[in-house]
Amino acid sequence: MKNLSLVSLFLALLCVSALAQTRQISVLADFSDRGQFEVENRLFEALERIQKSGKLSGLNIDASPLVINTGQADGKALLQSWNLSEADLPVLAMTTVTAEGARPTLLWYWKVDSVPSAISALQAELGIGTSAALPIIRAADYTPKDGPLAAGRPIVVTVQGTENCSATFDIGGVQGVPLFELESGLYRGEYVVKAEDRTDAAITVRLTSESGASMDRMLGQVLLQGVQAPHLQSARQISSGEWLLTGTAPANSLVTVKAVMKQTFIFKFKSVTEFQGTADASGQFQLKSYIEDNVGGSEATFTATATLGQVTQTSEQKMVFQGLPQRYLPPADNMPTFSPWSLAGQWYHGDRATNIRVDGVDSVVIRNEFGQQTLLYLVGRDRLESRGSYRLTGRVNGRTILWDNGTRWDRRKS
Repeated sequence: MKNLSLVSLFLALLCVSALAQTRQISVLADFSDRGQFEVENRLFEALERIQKSGKLSGLNIDASPLVINTGQADGKALLQSWNLSEADLPVLAMTTVTAEGARPTLLWYWKVDSVPSAISALQAELGIGTSAALPIIRAADYTPKDGPLAAGRPIVVTVQGTENCSATFDIGGVQGVPLFELESGLYRGEYVVKAEDRTDAAITVRLTSESGASMDRMLGQVLLQGVQAPHLQSARQISSGEWLLTGTAPANSLVTVKAVMKQTFIFKFKSVTEFQGTADASGQFQLKSYIEDNVGGSEATFTATATLGQVTQTSEQKMVFQGLPQRYLPPADNMPTFSPWSLAGQWYHGDRATNIRVDGVDSVVIRNEFGQQTLLYLVGRDRLESRGSYRLTGRVNGRTILWDNGTRWDRRKS
């Protein structure tokens, strides 16, 4: 009886030893996910064809694949123990089982985006048809995964697979970024986000063998922010001579804005104002500048530049300077009265037509016979006056306006 027990123990050890040496093809999928259903069926059909071809004989491969349903609790726990996520599914894997009831040990896996590529990778792993075998990507990853990523941030890609291959990766529209083999089968490379990179970019790695056979794997997607061009919101007067420019730009970037105004006061002139400051952590900025002339109501071309490290982005907008509201004081009762509305309409310089239109409660826009326009304010009981360095004054006398340059406008042709 004692000898029989020793024989039984020896046979049991042999079975365990044989089991430990047996590899098994495994399929991991969530069988409740309809999106994976078609891929799963085609994968099973392809594996069945390999088994029937006899290519697995002599490779110590278990006859039937191990099917793992990750839609159930035990399958989900196994997926986590292999450091895989549901985003990796479905997966074709090679495993070993060391004892009955024990979890299989993961040796190799392939995310099944394409059934033919997965089967080719499996054949290469098993050494079937090595002359035409595809290179193997055993593992691949990238960092950082948090986004959005601003210009200047590096994205590092790491791949482990077949040695002595040409390795590259694509990110968004940028293709063929090199990966360098640091040691046997370990490749690494990086891409630095550029200012113009503003997209949701897919990352795909590629290994190409010396024979020219290549294998791709998509790793995921990352949001590239680059450097956003500044956007201006308003330019408004906050006190006498003091102006506030608001807008958005990349967080913590240096913002420089140049405003160019072209105005006409019978003759033309151009003035330039500059604003400079820094956007806060949320990307908002408020820049102040002091302007001697009253530019309220004037349109300007604003050229804004945001600088973040060594990267810059520029935008151009047209915007009107918003002056402080002016309080209208009506003329005294014993003097001739006029208002923007009483001046509105057609006037004549000799026999040539001019025009005045209402701009506000105390301002009008005059246009001469050449189409030149000027903003004027009611500044006295009978006076119109422009503001800024170039002054124009008109004295209103009923149906006549006498300008300080000697010009006279009348309601009727002379």
